Amino acid sequence: MTLIRPIGVGELPIFASTANNPLHVADQTAYIERLIGIESMRREWCYLAEQAGNPIGRFAYWTLPKVGKPIAIVLLDVADVVDRASVADALLSRAITDALATATDELGHVVDEPAQSPQWQTGPHERAAWLEGAGFRVVRATSRWSFGGPPPPTSDRLRFAAFEDVGEAGFLDALERVSAGTLDARVLANRDRLGPAGEARESLDDLRSMEWQPGWWELAFDSDGALVGLVAPACAPSMTTIGYLGVVPEQRGRGYVDDLLARGTATLRRAVPDLEIRADTDVANVAMAAAFKRAGYKEFASRREFEYPIS
Repeated sequence: MTLIRPIGVGELPIFASTANNPLHVADQTAYIERLIGIESMRREWCYLAEQAGNPIGRFAYWTLPKVGKPIAIVLLDVADVVDRASVADALLSRAITDALATATDELGHVVDEPAQSPQWQTGPHERAAWLEGAGFRVVRATSRWSFGGPPPPTSDRLRFAAFEDVGEAGFLDALERVSAGTLDARVLANRDRLGPAGEARESLDDLRSMEWQPGWWELAFDSDGALVGLVAPACAPSMTTIGYLGVVPEQRGRGYVDDLLARGTATLRRAVPDLEIRADTDVANVAMAAAFKRAGYKEFASRREFEYPIS
C-alpha cells in the first residue's frame, strides 16, 4: 500500500533526498529553501509517497509569490521500485485532488530536456506518460533560451512609452493587437476561448502575478507615431524573464522584434544584473528563435508544458 502525505516539521531533508541523485540533494535543498523563503512554495505543499514507512516518491506545489495558490507541480519523482508507474499515478491523483481543493485556476507541470539544475528531471518520456495517464495534456512545446551577458546596445529608431504613461487601457489594446496572428499556442488557445480582449486581460493578469519595476513595461512606436509593439520584462522566482514581447501584424517583417528584445534585455541586465534572463518561444516560432540567436541568447533546453483541465 502506498501512503501519500504532506511532510512534517523537520522532514525537509527527507523530502529533498527522496528519489533523488545524492549529487543533487544540496542543489535541490537550496532551491526548495529559496522558494519557501519567497513564498513560491510552502513546507505543507511538499508531499511524500511511502511504502512500509519508506519514502519512495514525492512532489511539491509551486506558485508565483503574488498568487498564493498552487499553479504547478514540481519535483515529481519516484524511486526505482517495481510499481513505479502506480506510485506516480497515486502522487498525481493526490496532487490534483488537493490542488482543486484550493480552488486554483490552473495546474501544470513542465517536462524539460535535458535534465538540469535545480530540478534534475530524468526520464522525460516516462514522465509524459505519467501525466497523460492522469489527464494532463500538452498545451505548448517550446525552446528555452538564456542570456547572462552585459546589457546589449539598443536602437534609437523607436520611441518608447511606459505602461504608467499609456495606462491600462492603452496597454490592453496593444496586447490585443499584437496577439493577432501569433505563433504562440497558448495565446492562440486563449484567444479562441476568451476572445481577443479576454486574452489580453488574462495576459496582463499573468504579467501582474510576477515582479516588475515602474518603467519596465513599454509600448514602442515608429517615427510616425504608429504602434509597433510592446515588451514587458519581469522577475520570476530565481530568474528574470522576457515576460511578453510582440509586434503588431502590420509592422512585422521590419526587424522590430530585434529592437524590442534588445530593449527588454537591456532593462533587465541593468536593473537585476545578478540574475540570468530566461525566455521561451514556441517551437513553431522560428522567427522569434532567430531573434534570440541574433541577440546572443543561448538555447539550453526544450520544454513541454502540460496542464490539467480545470473547468
